[in-house]
Amino acid sequence: MLQVGQKMRRQDRGITVKELCVHFGYSRARYYQGQKENRRRMEQADTVLSLAHRERYLQPRLASDKVFRLIKPYLEEQGIKLGRDKLYAYSGIRGCCWRR
Repeated sequence: MLQVGQKMRRQDRGITVKELCVHFGYSRARYYQGQKENRRRMEQADTVLSLAHRERYLQPRLASDKVFRLIKPYLEEQGIKLGRDKLYAYSGIRGCCWRR
């Protein structure tokens, strides 16, 4: 719903957040919670990928599983709960070509 709402608002059709929420069956509070969650996820992805890129910069031939094992303690320090598959998903979104 959030992506649809953003696209519709970008097209400047004059659709309000309230109208979108009524159409999709969400409350306005839920809409804004989703916005906040998306921002948090993107910040988390930036943090994770910057740590991963640092390790890959220092050791370019390092496998992605090993990169994950090396950055995992830093992620736990920062309170980021992340698994190996989510790291692959983040790298795919950002255009990093890591294979399993």
